[in-house]
Amino acid sequence: VFYLPLAVACAGEVFSTLALIVSDRKQQVLFEQELQQHLTLQHLRAMDADGSGQVTREEYVAFMLLEMGRVDAQELAELHQQFQALDVTRSGVLDKEDLRLMAELKGTRVEEAVVGSDEQESDGDAGPIDGGYLTNTKSPDSPLRPTGRSDTSLKMSSSGNTPEPQSTTREHSLVVLIPAYNEELRIGGTLQSYHKFLSSSPQWKDKSSILVADDGSLDNTANVVEQIASEIAASSTTNIPIRCISLPHNGGKGAALAFGMQEIARQDSESGPLVLTTDADGSAPAKGIDDMYQALMLYWNENMGDDERMEDHAIVVAGCRSYQSAALSRLVFRWGFRTVVKLVCGNLGVEDSQCGFKLFTLPAAQVLYEDLNLPGWSHDVEVLYRAKHLNIPVLEQDTAWQDKDGSKLVASPGGVIWVCAKMFAEVCKLRWGYEGGGDWRLPTMTSFPKD
Repeated sequence: VFYLPLAVACAGEVFSTLALIVSDRKQQVLFEQELQQHLTLQHLRAMDADGSGQVTREEYVAFMLLEMGRVDAQELAELHQQFQALDVTRSGVLDKEDLRLMAELKGTRVEEAVVGSDEQESDGDAGPIDGGYLTNTKSPDSPLRPTGRSDTSLKMSSSGNTPEPQSTTREHSLVVLIPAYNEELRIGGTLQSYHKFLSSSPQWKDKSSILVADDGSLDNTANVVEQIASEIAASSTTNIPIRCISLPHNGGKGAALAFGMQEIARQDSESGPLVLTTDADGSAPAKGIDDMYQALMLYWNENMGDDERMEDHAIVVAGCRSYQSAALSRLVFRWGFRTVVKLVCGNLGVEDSQCGFKLFTLPAAQVLYEDLNLPGWSHDVEVLYRAKHLNIPVLEQDTAWQDKDGSKLVASPGGVIWVCAKMFAEVCKLRWGYEGGGDWRLPTMTSFPKD
């Protein structure tokens, strides 16, 4: 239970630290070499990007960054394009007049935009021009439409410090998707809890439903779901249907979720509902739905235009578990697996890749779960890997979590040690399949507009 994930985690940390030390040393040596070079006419010609015969400070800095490998040409070109997009007046600088014109184009009240800028100046810190255009100053990607790469992922908080969305007037529907395998003893309480929350929520009352994707259970899971659905329908005054669909055989948690996503797309493709995935044991409380939706709306209001529809864009909000109680063996396993994922697949932009509590727009759900190569425990890693390489925004939201008895992972043949070894092999297989000699291919995003 302890030694395999602990050894893998420690090895991953050691190798990662050594790699960072070597990389930093190489960068320092390269930096010193570049500074010691004598300036020649050839250098001047290379630095003169606009062909004016003179090298500005900006051209010199850009040239040195490229030479030292601190930034690549594509990223530099994207930064220039961003600046040109923000420089509405084409003055070569960003000022309040640009902010005023951008506010008019976006439909924001001009007075509010300028007052906000004046307040920043009066505080002695003008800061970056904001108003939804420069919302993430760490991101090298377009401020008008941040991507889902690891350096643009946003971390929200459920502690009450998350800002309120600018607008919640949009009407969205929600489908809660629950994968289940042999869950006849635990699914009932989860359904009751989630239905109670949805039926009492002004946001989701009569605009939500619950879908259970039965992963070929050998017990009475499907019958229990149907029985509870009938009882709730007979006693409830709200219209929140509960349905169950079943796979013919056990294919894994990822396979069950993909099956459910297909059903949702088939039934509700026109309305384009949001899809929330959660575990059958109810480890994530239903009230966390509002935190996930708030994080999504905050991102949407800051980065999307008023004339755009959420059902046309792929966005993911991933839960990050904050544990109220957890066995030490589970904590060690999760720590070790996260380290392995980071070591093998790189930074996927989230701290918790395995949390089952996630919110998807329908386009994101469709493309990320299309023809999964890893339908089992490791499917979350493939979903996040696809999101990263398809530039789908992935936000992360703190989520309350309480581990429940009856874990399928602990009860699996061979226990946690076997699952550790299997998931490690699957992560290596994922990297090889997509980037090595495998024939895995990323899905294409044809069902909604590309950024």
